[in-house]
Amino acid sequence: MSDPVLLGDWHAVSQSDALRVGQVLGATVLDEAVVVWRDSAGVAHAFRDRCPHRGAKLSLGCVRDGLALQCPYHGWRFDGAGRCVVMPAQPGQDAPEKFSAQTLPLVEAWGLVWVALCATPAPVPVPVMPEVDDDYALVVDGPYEVATSGPRAVENFLDMAHFPFIHSGSLGAEPYTQIADYPVELSADGVRATGCKVWQPQTTLVAERGTETAYTYWVPRPLRALLTKEPGAKGEKPSDVIMLAATPVSEVHTQIWFVMAMTYAKGQPAQPFRDFQHTIFMQDKAVLESQRPQRLPLDPMAECHQRADRLSLTYRRWLAQLGLRYGVIPLA
Repeated sequence: MSDPVLLGDWHAVSQSDALRVGQVLGATVLDEAVVVWRDSAGVAHAFRDRCPHRGAKLSLGCVRDGLALQCPYHGWRFDGAGRCVVMPAQPGQDAPEKFSAQTLPLVEAWGLVWVALCATPAPVPVPVMPEVDDDYALVVDGPYEVATSGPRAVENFLDMAHFPFIHSGSLGAEPYTQIADYPVELSADGVRATGCKVWQPQTTLVAERGTETAYTYWVPRPLRALLTKEPGAKGEKPSDVIMLAATPVSEVHTQIWFVMAMTYAKGQPAQPFRDFQHTIFMQDKAVLESQRPQRLPLDPMAECHQRADRLSLTYRRWLAQLGLRYGVIPLA
């Protein structure tokens, strides 16, 4: 995989809570096998999932002595820096540098473990949710396995016109189908749309009545998007900020992760909010997997468009400007 736009980006591979001390997890990102593990000090590490000795998957191994990942085949052990520190068949022999496992950049943010496939630290910033502070409760949900491309999944997240049909009774309802015009800005920070208004019968799990809701959408990276509920007339904080992170397993197989930040969820159990998000996304999943082509076409003439698609069209134009090739059908 040689798409430079995505190689240097951060991709979610696990919930932080799911990667417990001493645990080893395998994942696939951009068709590449990776392994993440957590040592006894609580530090998470990421390697390419291949032992340099005979190519066995390190994710089939285990953590030994709390500080080294052991290959399942011949027991070679690798410390957090990837150095081979033990070769059981030749105890006491120092392993040369070429015997090291290939390490990958890793960060933990917003309840998720993120890796990049470039050998040096990723050139893009660590994922952020700028509005979110200690007044918000975080609920992490996922992964959802979806047979579609990452850009298709992101575009669905940005689309309000489907709410009355796919999410009838919750995020939308007929006859409230009209989407008013809204401004979209394309800048060095990505794509941003403000004042995106839609009438919703139940905007959140705790909502008791329908209301017109205004959202801001921000797409800072090709496979990551944020939805923020705009503050009301009194200028209070946004009650909801939702991040969608699409991790490309392959060009047409994607894992979807959600990070939900809510002011009204402080002190509340997380599972009901996950259940609500699960219901919403499973309604999307069937339609997402039905779309053809699975890769997102960047030629504006490839599909038909309506005025409400201004955000998704800007997103497609931005991907073309970035030179994205993976998960899309590029411009001729």
